Amino acid sequence: MPLTIIKGPPNSGRTELVRERYESRISDDPVLVVPSTDDIFGWERRLTRGRNAFLGGRVVHFKDLIDLILGDDATSRNYGGNSGIASPLRRRALATAAIQASWPAIASRLEDQPGLVDAALQVIDEFRATLIGPDAFDDPAIAELVGPAAGVFRSYLDGLHSAGLTDLPERAAAATARPLDDWQGRPVFIAGFDDLTVQQLELLRRLAAHTDVTIAITHEQGNEAMAIAEGLLGRLEAIGATVERVTERPAVDHDHVPLLVDLERRFLDPDQAGSIEADGALTLIEASGRRGEAEAIGAEIARLVSGGTDPGEIAIAIDAPAVNGKALAEVLAEYDIPVMVEAETTAPETAVGQSAINFLLAADPNGPADRMFAWLRGPLGLDPAVVDRIEFEAVRKGLETAGAVRELARDRTGLDLPGLELFDQGELRESVKTVVAHGARVLVAGRTGSLPSSSIATETQMASAVSRACEELEELHGAQLTGRDLIEALTSGSVKTWAVPTTHTVRIASPYSMRAKRVAYLFIASLQEKDLGGDDGSPLISKEARAALGMPELTDQELQETYLFYSSLAVPTTGLWLSHRVADVHGKAEFPSAMIGEVTKLFEDDGAGLEVIRRSSSDIVFPVGSSPSLHEWALSVAASGTAADPLGSESAKKMIREVGRAREVEEATANLADINSPAAAAALAAKNMFSATALEAFIDCPYRWFFERAMNPVRFGPEPEALAKGNLVHQVLAALYASRPVTLPRADDLDEWIAEMERLVEDLAAPCDLGGDSAAHRIQRRQVAVEVERFLRRESTRESTRFWPIDLERGFGFEETDENSMPMLEFDGWNLRGMIDRIDRDEAGRGIVFDYKSGASSYKSMVELKREGKVQLPLYLRALEVLWGLEPAAGLYVPIFAAKHRPRGMIDESAKADLKDLNPVSSDFAELLPEEIQQGVELAAEAAWKILHGQIAHDPTECMNHFSHAGVPDWNPDLEEEYVPGAHHRWP
Repeated sequence: MPLTIIKGPPNSGRTELVRERYESRISDDPVLVVPSTDDIFGWERRLTRGRNAFLGGRVVHFKDLIDLILGDDATSRNYGGNSGIASPLRRRALATAAIQASWPAIASRLEDQPGLVDAALQVIDEFRATLIGPDAFDDPAIAELVGPAAGVFRSYLDGLHSAGLTDLPERAAAATARPLDDWQGRPVFIAGFDDLTVQQLELLRRLAAHTDVTIAITHEQGNEAMAIAEGLLGRLEAIGATVERVTERPAVDHDHVPLLVDLERRFLDPDQAGSIEADGALTLIEASGRRGEAEAIGAEIARLVSGGTDPGEIAIAIDAPAVNGKALAEVLAEYDIPVMVEAETTAPETAVGQSAINFLLAADPNGPADRMFAWLRGPLGLDPAVVDRIEFEAVRKGLETAGAVRELARDRTGLDLPGLELFDQGELRESVKTVVAHGARVLVAGRTGSLPSSSIATETQMASAVSRACEELEELHGAQLTGRDLIEALTSGSVKTWAVPTTHTVRIASPYSMRAKRVAYLFIASLQEKDLGGDDGSPLISKEARAALGMPELTDQELQETYLFYSSLAVPTTGLWLSHRVADVHGKAEFPSAMIGEVTKLFEDDGAGLEVIRRSSSDIVFPVGSSPSLHEWALSVAASGTAADPLGSESAKKMIREVGRAREVEEATANLADINSPAAAAALAAKNMFSATALEAFIDCPYRWFFERAMNPVRFGPEPEALAKGNLVHQVLAALYASRPVTLPRADDLDEWIAEMERLVEDLAAPCDLGGDSAAHRIQRRQVAVEVERFLRRESTRESTRFWPIDLERGFGFEETDENSMPMLEFDGWNLRGMIDRIDRDEAGRGIVFDYKSGASSYKSMVELKREGKVQLPLYLRALEVLWGLEPAAGLYVPIFAAKHRPRGMIDESAKADLKDLNPVSSDFAELLPEEIQQGVELAAEAAWKILHGQIAHDPTECMNHFSHAGVPDWNPDLEEEYVPGAHHRWP
């Protein structure tokens, strides 16, 4: 029987020829093998077009073909139970055990690097896809070259067989070796593949001995863009395949507009440069940031849909759509355009999956309270306002455990929350299944249409996937199954679903998935320059080992990118958009893929006549006539003051109402009334002692300062954990450096410093409200010890130090309560007090003010500090000068917990050479530090004067947080409710 090849370029009729031959052999029960689930749906629609049904034949994946050959159809779809097939979760467990047994050097890294398990499974499966068995490593030279990966492979297979299991790669190998006499006369067709494994090629070779096997591939002799297909053609011919038919493009392509036909046919042909005349079929998009790119693409799609295009005729091709397609999906959803991301979705990425994880963390009565609140806010159907009240009450009462919050929630709602009773009874599996089933029902009940959206369908699929995972894990662990086992499984990426294909929906898919499709309009997004120079080997097996084993070379990344881009050019029939980013969200330059240049050079004047849509980070609203949604239209009208639709359409009326209501809110809240209370003014005038942080708060927002500081509200609940942890850091460092005056840790005594520090953490934790035995307190103390140790290690590496600590946690202005306090710092009509964490000085009488910061917000440059009105460092440097008699050399914030460890602040340029050991940032040097200090002092003096004179005003043009202010309601026009000044609305 023949093994024949049908080959040709895109749009040359290859797949149509496959369809005709498939249908002509329908009485022989033919099998058509395609790459993906979506391809199956597409071929089924194609085969039933015009007849609504089709009897006979199969359209399947390769794994389904394996099932048919082995005679247990669909067995591979049912993991666990009596199938004898290891599920993805079981395979991960076997691979983990194999690494622990055979590669101890990386076994200790598995918890922090779970991707190593995936890499091991990839190597294990690739060995078998290349028909390499464990006996290949009996050769000592090969075993040495491959290294521990060979042992991992053996251990995995041993574990698999010891458990009485098989897996999909082993089933494929079994099918390849099985007698195929019963396939006599049953034709097999292969379509849509760009590459085939050694095992798949061997299976096709053996099938061809018993039946007709026909494979259709995309290939055109001499086409540089299709160089990657040469390898597949050569491997097919090596197993005896012959080219039976070479299809050609039609002289006139009636399905595609002429420009797109020319673009596909002339791509990468140097003789065709400048040969195409631009028209509206190709558009370029240049944008700043992923959000800007998504908005530009979304606006074009909205225009198409508004013009009557079925969303199902529009697609977006983008690399790694599960990650890179999120911004696109969010924007299209905001524009009320149905959209689906064609990608795998893992449990933590869904509401149902995350709810299961939160439940397992919250069900333990001794677990942290915050996990219980996270679970309560998930898909349980609870009113968010009720959860808010429960959390408020829990904080006031100081409840720290999930069990205490659980009892409070039960008392306040009167409900038995799903799954908890089963968890208490030890029914771990059933408790999680109950939770996800309940969540799925809540989400389905809350749908807006008669049918669930693709996102809701994904949630229900995930509920089923989590339930299956629970059953598999109980089968694996038995009575030893723990919540931790389930959490690790749910967060491993092994519990996942595939997006549900839906019609009349814009699809976001990878170029690989789109390459054999046809749509009217295609957007190829994020065409960025890529780093293609990385090692093309596996992290667990070298290129040399691959070559010694006879494994195929890995695909060249540049050839792959070129081929997929070229294949995408053949997808659209009417319009194509090529999009790239010119900068990221921070303004850092990004560069386009070389593929865009290869396209533009085909046009006259290097594409100067092509339409280019540009959207920069400053483009906040769209032009009125190009607004992609009703809400964006309202924003555009509000921003421009342009009159609405003169025809008075219903959309225009809705937009006018939205703008009108928004203006009512703006007029009522744009200028909050000044606080003109004589009693308040008199009280403020009598208090002329300020702290630097209080003055900063006033500069940031006088309103917030008044209510949060001047009125001195009584705090409820325990000390916030971040504040308590910061207090402990300060106390530990002060005591530690005080016990070793005028010294810094060095390599020879670093261990002593660390030992003393660990003792101080335990001794000083109780006064900082972190001395309890709860898991939260133990974790906080451990974090403090770890981060302070890292800080000490950084300190110990400072070389040629000129400055040494002379004062620690020294206050000024606290003479009445602290006998060691320095006097207050006096200004014209007002006084300052504060606490300086540490002062270092040198022999020349210069000093440095260090302020320890334990939060991420501490990482501020001098420019940022000035822009945000931060006056603490200038004021403390003035205190250093006046009270300590030292010449200011630098004022620095020192991050303790932040990922970036370089100190930031303001530094005298003249002290640059003497501060190298601190590794300062060059942009923080000030040519005239005294002037910088004086500017900060003057800003603080202005704030103090306003406070003393009772000038408590709120200017929204100067307040960066105006719209998050408690005085500005979080009104949502989408809820169609009227804004009534003074009425109750949702507050942030």
